[in-house]
Amino acid sequence: MLLAALARRPQLVALASLTVDITMVVAKLLVGLLTGSLGILSEAVHSLLDSVASGFALLAVRTTAARRTWRRSWRASSSC
Repeated sequence: MLLAALARRPQLVALASLTVDITMVVAKLLVGLLTGSLGILSEAVHSLLDSVASGFALLAVRTTAARRTWRRSWRASSSC
């Protein structure tokens, strides 16, 4: 059970990062619209781009975790 939790840890970290990024986008967008500040709105766009990067990171972590088998590992070589 501990090994399964440790194996999922990169996915959980990437998901937490994406959640925080989306929360920051919503908060900055709300404050920017309420105050009319272009600086805060530009920060919201910047945070949105950060959330896209976090989404790609989550996708990459999930993809590599799904393909980690002996036959599909870099260690297994058909030429040896």
